[in-house]
Amino acid sequence: LGLGLAISLGWDRDQVEDLGLALFFHDLGLAAEITSSQGYRPVCREGESAHHHHPDQSANCLNSLPGANMGILEAVRGHHENLDGSGYPRGLRADELSPAARLVRIVDLYELATSGCLKPDAMNPFAALQMMRYEMRDQIDQELLGAFVLFLGQT
Repeated sequence: LGLGLAISLGWDRDQVEDLGLALFFHDLGLAAEITSSQGYRPVCREGESAHHHHPDQSANCLNSLPGANMGILEAVRGHHENLDGSGYPRGLRADELSPAARLVRIVDLYELATSGCLKPDAMNPFAALQMMRYEMRDQIDQELLGAFVLFLGQT
């Protein structure tokens, strides 16, 4: 979804490729939690300190690989940041977030909501988009969300 959205927005090939790497590896830092004896479910619940550091852990892992540039690392680090500064791990605000980080945030939220990780049951796509539009109005890029909705309508 993220790559399709970026292409529909006219991003160039390098930007799309970097975004693809960021989307693929953004939750790499969760590997320790996923393989824990408690299983996958705790990963879906936010609030645990270790979970709040996984964007930095993911970026640190990627930083050791050849070809991981700052754009990829910033998108990975910023995928749980909110425009109003209420996100984590750094509490960044709108002007500190790259377009790629904003896009990863939207796609990740949509996937979490429709897979059942944000709420006990998976939300249908319309409900997920409504939640993102109204409950998260100040937290995510609404213009980019509008482009995401248009993109979903074309697929």
